[in-house]
Amino acid sequence: MTNYSATVNCQCGCGMPAPLARRNDLVRGWLKGEPIPRRRGHISRAPKQPAVRYLIPHTTWHEALEAAEAEIRTVKDRLVKLKAEVAVLRSRIRAEVRCDPTQKAPR
Repeated sequence: MTNYSATVNCQCGCGMPAPLARRNDLVRGWLKGEPIPRRRGHISRAPKQPAVRYLIPHTTWHEALEAAEAEIRTVKDRLVKLKAEVAVLRSRIRAEVRCDPTQKAPR
């Protein structure tokens, strides 16, 4: 167990010391005797992280929405191209397996 001589502050930004875990909790990642990230009830005080779509430098939400939709279309188009490439490669592999006389037929 680690000995914490210096106090660790709550991650919500309140400045209060973080409490020590009373028991191990694998789901939350707590170890008995070590500070937990936030005091009880302080999770809602954590600063909200802005969504990625709002980081796009557009003047209105409508322009941001159009940019996001355009990005989705680009990703979908790339996915279609990749699926076509996979289909071509699979057909080439099948043709090579059928033409190779040294290989046994799969069961």
